[in-house]
Amino acid sequence: METAQQELTCQLCSEQYADPRILPCLHSFCRQCLDKEARDTAPMVACPACAWCGPIPAGGAGCLPRNLHLVYEVRMSQAASQITCERCAFSEPAAVFCFKCSEFLCGACAEQHPPVHKPVPLGGGRGCARQIVAAVVAMPPLEHCCALSNHADRVLELFCEACDAMICRECATAGDHRDHRHANLADVARARRRDMRRALEQAQELVAVLGGALDRADSARADARGLQGLQCRPNLQRVRRAPREAQRDLYRYCEVVFRALQTHSDQEVVAMENAPLAALSDTLRASKNVASIDPGRSQAEGLSVLLETDRLALDSLGRVKDTSPYPPACTWASTTVAMVKSPYRVVVDTVTVTGERCRGGGVYVTVDLASKVHDRLVASGNVEDRGDGIYTVTLVPHRDGAHVLSVLIDGQHVMNSPFELDVQKPPKPDYCALNPPQEVASVKSPLCLAVSRSGDVFVGTKSNSIHVFDRKGGFKRAIGSSGEGDGQFNGPSDLAISGDLLYVADCLNHRVQMLTTGGEFLQKFGELGTGSGQFNAPCGLAVDARGRIYVCDSGNDRVQVFGDDRTWLMSVDVRGQAMQHSPRGLALDTQGNMYVAAHGSACIMVFTRGGKFLKNYGNLKRPGRIAVNSGGYSFVIEGGSDSIVVFDPQGRRVYTLKGLNSPSGIAVDPAASPSFYVANKGSNTVLKYSL
Repeated sequence: METAQQELTCQLCSEQYADPRILPCLHSFCRQCLDKEARDTAPMVACPACAWCGPIPAGGAGCLPRNLHLVYEVRMSQAASQITCERCAFSEPAAVFCFKCSEFLCGACAEQHPPVHKPVPLGGGRGCARQIVAAVVAMPPLEHCCALSNHADRVLELFCEACDAMICRECATAGDHRDHRHANLADVARARRRDMRRALEQAQELVAVLGGALDRADSARADARGLQGLQCRPNLQRVRRAPREAQRDLYRYCEVVFRALQTHSDQEVVAMENAPLAALSDTLRASKNVASIDPGRSQAEGLSVLLETDRLALDSLGRVKDTSPYPPACTWASTTVAMVKSPYRVVVDTVTVTGERCRGGGVYVTVDLASKVHDRLVASGNVEDRGDGIYTVTLVPHRDGAHVLSVLIDGQHVMNSPFELDVQKPPKPDYCALNPPQEVASVKSPLCLAVSRSGDVFVGTKSNSIHVFDRKGGFKRAIGSSGEGDGQFNGPSDLAISGDLLYVADCLNHRVQMLTTGGEFLQKFGELGTGSGQFNAPCGLAVDARGRIYVCDSGNDRVQVFGDDRTWLMSVDVRGQAMQHSPRGLALDTQGNMYVAAHGSACIMVFTRGGKFLKNYGNLKRPGRIAVNSGGYSFVIEGGSDSIVVFDPQGRRVYTLKGLNSPSGIAVDPAASPSFYVANKGSNTVLKYSL
């Protein structure tokens, strides 16, 4: 019973869970506790139970997946406290239920009960116990019902693909989701269970591979025990530590996924979203790197790579002595100040006991960052092995204040480690101090542009082709021509890049085309019309991290959303917000919120990714194109003044860039957030502005 109660207790407040939310590391905490933890560092939060640290949605912990299973178990635990023992006369709270005797028993009676009856504990709820409690107290599973007060008796049976939300049939027919694409909730849960089982099978295979790596390392250590005066022990410890840590992570995630498969209802599985599968998949990829498994080679060959250093060490004893790192003599270099949410790099130089550099790489280097105030690990670095004895480690601090940086080799501190590191909040960008613009390219009548993560600049032109330039302005290629065929355009009005895919809003052909960034045509969708999936002069375009495509359907005064398979998901009508007409600009922030600019309005509208109106801001003359960077700053072309207006994340105007000549397109630099590009149609140039 005590163990069951511990499973239902939040580690932050030491109370029973209240609205538990799931972090990407799969640990759950009360929503209020997480909001309190992240209040000073939003949108970042550090998991109190492990070293995971990362962003949470802009809306706070309430936007994280809700652990419906824990919510239901807490309610079952509370219900169990109402049931008294049926065997004794003291009316003690029941602790177990005996199926053999069909009786509830208190703890004292359970100790005297025949063990062969195997009574089931209550309150921590595995197996059939929670169904029995629910039947006794006549408590329906409210967590499986619609959250709307007027639909409270409706069970969640459908899944809205546009909003990623569980809904009842009433919501689908007469509520806010009536115009969205739906799926049967049982089918969605079945598909997610199938994916989780597949990941579990892969994890089981990998656990066996990692076990083999540990056996090989143990064998190598046994062979080295009789050797005297050698420094091969750190190498052998390193080879054992990596697969052991990978196994530990795999076991933890597998336990969570297996428990979900065994005990969670359809609603509880879907409510977890993709958190369990994503965590397990990431761990699988990391573990495969540890085991050095190459898909084109056998597992035995992969393991031989893992232990290559130690086999060479045992074959050549002198080399082990000469090349083994001596941590107290190893040095590291970096700055004494780090910035929140900015990469912090540490360069580690490994040397032997004689002071010679360790050649060949393969040293087990770790760099950890711990909060001095909270006394817990908050970040671990990603190690780049250059193969010459020098290692570059990159980590990202997520909380300001005093921290302790530890640089270790084979678990031992190097020279001048640990070190007190001051992590500061980065200064807000001052767009009043913009550098003079840099002319990136000269293009006749540029209409729109987009920038890839590699720095290539794609410019749509009035001549119905797309010109591609490198970061320095060198011309690389032209894509497309004028016409109505595949890969041909008639008024390309906006571009969007997702990975190696290029999306083009083909305005006067009333469609969207998908090509590779190299120019190869892949697919098109849309035609002239007013129905779902039809367009009337599409002008704005954006693609989110999940591959969903957002199209600003200007002539129909709406934004249409399509899945990564180009199937229609939903429409967002913008006419009801401040009488806006002719939406021209569209952008997404890091949380997936939509920013819409329209010629017929003086403000920018913001919608959630599900199409719910959030707010509007700005006082503009004919706003056109819009871009939003990773810091939440928005850049809007103001057609009435030939200028660009910069707004901060709260929607306050911070700067107006004047002196442009008919700006027609704008894009942020994904590799350098404060920088942005402008297509200046009047001067036939593409300009880059940076701080």
